[in-house]
Amino acid sequence: ENTWKGNHRNISISNCKDQSGIWHEIIKALKNNEKIAICVDSRDEGAKYGSFNLEQMIKEIFPSKKIARIDAHTVAEKGHFCRGATEDINAFIESENPDILI
Repeated sequence: ENTWKGNHRNISISNCKDQSGIWHEIIKALKNNEKIAICVDSRDEGAKYGSFNLEQMIKEIFPSKKIARIDAHTVAEKGHFCRGATEDINAFIESENPDILI
C-alpha cells in the first residue's frame, strides 16, 4: 500500500505517438522550480523520450537539478544513489527529495 503523504508532484500523461508536448510541459515546470514525476515505458537509449535520454536532455538544460532515474539499470548499479530505491519508494523520495523523478 502506498502511504506516502509528502509533497505532491505534477504528473502529465502523454500518448506515445507525440511526446513533444510533454517535453514542453517538463521544461515549463522546471523553469517554475516545480518538482515533477515523469513516467516512461522505455530506458532504451535509442528511444528519444526514454528514461535515459530524458535524463540526459534535462541535465543539459538544468544541470543543477537532482534527477532520480529509477529503472532496472539504476536500481541495480553499485554506488548509484537510486540503488534499492524500489525497496521502499516512499522512503527514497522522502530522503532523496529529487527535483525530477523518472
